[in-house]
Amino acid sequence: MKNNLNLAFLIGTRPELIKIFPVYQNFIEESRHQITLISTGQHKEQLNKNLEVFKIKTDIDLKLMKKNQTWTGFLFEAIPKIELELKKTKPDFLFVQGDTVSALAGAIVSNYLKIPLGHIEAGLRTHSEDEPFPEEINRKLIAQMTTLNFAPTEKAKTNLLTEKIPNNKVFVTGNTIVDSVNHMGFEKCKNYLQNNKVLVTLHRQDSIPYLPRILEKIARFANSQKNLEFIFPLHLNPKIRSLVEPVLEPIGNIKIIEQTSYKNLLEIMKKSMFVISDSGGIQEEAAILNIPLAVARDLTERQESLDEKISILLGRNSENFKKNLDSFFQKIQNQKINFEKNPYGDGDASKRISNIVHKFCGLKQIHKNINPEYKAKK
Repeated sequence: MKNNLNLAFLIGTRPELIKIFPVYQNFIEESRHQITLISTGQHKEQLNKNLEVFKIKTDIDLKLMKKNQTWTGFLFEAIPKIELELKKTKPDFLFVQGDTVSALAGAIVSNYLKIPLGHIEAGLRTHSEDEPFPEEINRKLIAQMTTLNFAPTEKAKTNLLTEKIPNNKVFVTGNTIVDSVNHMGFEKCKNYLQNNKVLVTLHRQDSIPYLPRILEKIARFANSQKNLEFIFPLHLNPKIRSLVEPVLEPIGNIKIIEQTSYKNLLEIMKKSMFVISDSGGIQEEAAILNIPLAVARDLTERQESLDEKISILLGRNSENFKKNLDSFFQKIQNQKINFEKNPYGDGDASKRISNIVHKFCGLKQIHKNINPEYKAKK
C-alpha cells in the first residue's frame, strides 16, 4: 500500500487561498506527503498580500493575468499552462476551490489528464445562471468533472444530487472558511449593538449595472446615521472605483480604504454593527463572527444564513434596496437578529476532507475523533 501522496493545490484568487489553506496546511503537517501549491495569478495583488498573512508561498506561479483580460481569454491561457505543470508534477490528486475561472481550468485539465479532482465548497447554487455570473455556470461545470465533491452543507449536497451527481461522490464536510477564521484566532462578537462601524463591500461584475443607484441609497443611509462609521474597502476593478469614489467620498462618515489583508478585514467585520456586501465569503464570515449581514444582491447561493434569519437579501432594485435596508436596520436596533448556530461548519472541514482523500487513495484516516460528515446543530 502506498504510504505517501503527491498532491497539487490550484489557486488564483484570495477567496480560493482562504478556503484551500486549511486543507493545504492539514496535508503539509503530514510531512510524508509531497505538496505543490500552484497559482494562476488571477488576482495576484490580493493573493500575494494574503499569502503573507497565512505565511505560505506558492511553488509555481503561472502569472497569467493581463490587463483588461476577459474570462474567456484567461481560460484560453490557463488551460495549456496548467496542463504543462500537472504533466511535470504528476499529482495523485488535485484540489480546486469554489467558482473561479482558475478552478474551472484546473477541473478541465484534471479531467483530460485523468487526475482525480477534489472540489472544495461544491454544490452552492442560486439556480440562476445570471447571478452570480459566470460563477454559477463554473460551479455546475466543475461538478460534472469532480471525483470528490466536498459540499459545505446539506443544501449544497442536495443541489449536487439533484444534478445527478452520484451520491458516492458527494461528502458534507462543513465549509473550510470556518477553519480559516479559527486559524486567524477570531472569536465571535458578543454583542453587535456595541459596535459603531458598518463594513461595506461591493465588487461583483454582475452588480456593476446596479451600482450607481445602490451607492446613492448607501450614501443617503449613511447621511441619516451620523453615529455610524462606514468602512468601504475599494476593489481594484477600475470600473467599480470610478463609480464608488464620486458618490461615497464626499460623505463624512464613509471611509474608503484600499483592499486590505484578510486579517484586517475580519477585524473590521468583528467591530461592525452589521455588514452590507455582495460577496459570497463575507456572508459566511459574518455568520461565523455573529454579525448581521445585508446581501446587496437579488439571489444568494448561501441560503442557510437567510434560513437562520441572520441575513437579508436587499435586492438590487433601488427602491427595494432602501426599503429592505431600513427594515433590516430596524430589526438590528431592536435586537431581533439572533445567532443560535453557525450553519456553515464546526471548524473540522479540513480534517474531514483529508480523511476522505486518504481513504480514496487507500491510506489510513489520520483524524479519528471527528464525525465523518458535518451535521448542522438543530
